[in-house]
Amino acid sequence: MTLVGAFDLHIGVARAAQILRAGIEATDIPLHPIDCSPVLRPIPGPAQPRAAAPANATMVFCVNPPQMVPLLSHFGPRICRGKRLVGYWWWELDRVPRAWLPWAALMDEIWVSSRFIHDTFARGLPGKVVRYVPLPVPEPAAAPLGRADFGLAEQPFTVLAAFDLSSRWARKNPVGAIAAFRQAFPSAGEAQLVLKVSGAEQNPAQAEQLRGLTADMPNVRIIDRNLPQRDLAALIPCADVLISLHRGEGFGLFIAEAMWLGTAIVATGWSGVMDMLDPENALLVAFDKVAVRPADYPSVPPGAAWAGPVIGHAADCLRRLGGGPGLP
Repeated sequence: MTLVGAFDLHIGVARAAQILRAGIEATDIPLHPIDCSPVLRPIPGPAQPRAAAPANATMVFCVNPPQMVPLLSHFGPRICRGKRLVGYWWWELDRVPRAWLPWAALMDEIWVSSRFIHDTFARGLPGKVVRYVPLPVPEPAAAPLGRADFGLAEQPFTVLAAFDLSSRWARKNPVGAIAAFRQAFPSAGEAQLVLKVSGAEQNPAQAEQLRGLTADMPNVRIIDRNLPQRDLAALIPCADVLISLHRGEGFGLFIAEAMWLGTAIVATGWSGVMDMLDPENALLVAFDKVAVRPADYPSVPPGAAWAGPVIGHAADCLRRLGGGPGLP
């Protein structure tokens, strides 16, 4: 098997590729990994040489269709010849983008990591083999770090929200998380909010907007630098609760890792996260299904809808957890 993935980047699809690679390497399946990190996010220095691949193999592309053009432009289309092609794809809406249809036609199979994506693709790609292949998320290995190492106060109830600004501002909905925290804890001394932000350098306008939204909140700590994986795993249990007021998630890798580490979850009760969340292990935030606006998501498929989480209910969930040491 040949696996093409961005193994060296600090983004969700890259982390998923790393996990998938480790899972395959734990079997007796011969694996030939090809790193496409420099193609998806060019780095200074000499051009990277084109990687070779076995003449005959199953080739799994652990990247979404929008990345296929630069990838094949770099490696050349010959990399696909004589191989069974698989796209291991992620998607967050309930309709398949039209621009993805030609790429789906080129794939022999499509693999997906959640039942939500499976159902979306099965509806939108009739006749195509779509397989539910769960991502084998390992228990995170955390560095020996505590709140003080991240510049956090030791005592207050702590809420963590984590998102990548490159993953669409409206979808990740940091505005909703901030609003729910404000409503739940109007006094600055009651709690602290940690915003772990990726992609700030690539999205400076949104990073500045985030600072503006929290400028009057002394109990907010923004961490916008890249953290090693062990440090990121250490940050999660520093929080009493992880909040995700997403409007749509294909899988929810950060939520899965927080569950491994025993941090309580407050999350919108819709989309790919529902493979792992239920009322017994999380506080699920009520939502209304609303149309996706073209301004909020590029190439929105006609008729696509996502969740509009109810901010008041999310605030109630945070207050419920903040009133005691854990779930009642």
